[in-house]
Amino acid sequence: MMSPREVNTVNGKTTVQDIQLIDESLKPLTLTMWARFVHDECQQISNIIATKPIILGMRTKVGSYNGLSLSSQVTSVFTINPLLAAVVSLRTWATQNDALLEEITVKGFNTSTGSSSSNVMQTITKISEIAEILDSTEAMTKSTFTVKAKFLLLDLHQPFYYMSYVNCNKATGYDYNEKFSCYNCKNMRIGQPRSRAYLEIEDDTGCIAVVSFGLVAEEILNFAAVHLLEHTGEVINLFINFFKKTYYIMFYIFSLLQEHLPYLANIASAILEKKWTIHLRAEMNQYGQLRQNKLNVLSVEFIN
Repeated sequence: MMSPREVNTVNGKTTVQDIQLIDESLKPLTLTMWARFVHDECQQISNIIATKPIILGMRTKVGSYNGLSLSSQVTSVFTINPLLAAVVSLRTWATQNDALLEEITVKGFNTSTGSSSSNVMQTITKISEIAEILDSTEAMTKSTFTVKAKFLLLDLHQPFYYMSYVNCNKATGYDYNEKFSCYNCKNMRIGQPRSRAYLEIEDDTGCIAVVSFGLVAEEILNFAAVHLLEHTGEVINLFINFFKKTYYIMFYIFSLLQEHLPYLANIASAILEKKWTIHLRAEMNQYGQLRQNKLNVLSVEFIN
């Protein structure tokens, strides 16, 4: 996947993102996702891109300029890792040809994306400039930024995960490993923790609040969601059930927090030692303000 980028259309600016597809034909094909698909499906795919997810696309637009390509349109529908027999066959083939796919993907994407996308990715914005840009950004619009900065973990009492299930970013009220019927996909699912971290990023010009989810959050924290659940889940569950029990439980919650603070403090300390190239998305609400007062971390690249 390439980073999201803004393009000008007859209807104004919009966001697009390129994804490279490949199947048994071994011929890489670029799928360009537009507007809402960038912020929904592309985000889900980005979270699991390392697993080489399989995508079912319907009603996509086929283009032939500079070779065959695909793009989303308003009526397109995409399903990630659908439950189909063909998916099992394709997954087996991909596993058996993993090394070959890696080689083809790198060569094909470098050739097909051209220089314009690479230039967009390398445009670095200072954090102090982001605030100025957002002040003049129109309501209900989205924009992306790339910064070089450090992450700061300041709130050690936050919940570092929420319960969801594999390949979904929606929260559920079910417990860890509990089976349930998903309201959205109508399939039986198993509750799994999904990482979420409220952080700040800092460069030599200032700092700003961000939020990260899924595999991106795990890469930043260097811990999987299930480990965060083991260390902080008991505390979170007590907060959730607090009003069902008597007041004395607050003292127990405080003692648990104190027990887990050294573990979380170690994570915060380790984060300070690293610098990243960070790709961010800003979403403005109907009042022209930054939604939830935070930028969303789309992806990160560790600077060695």
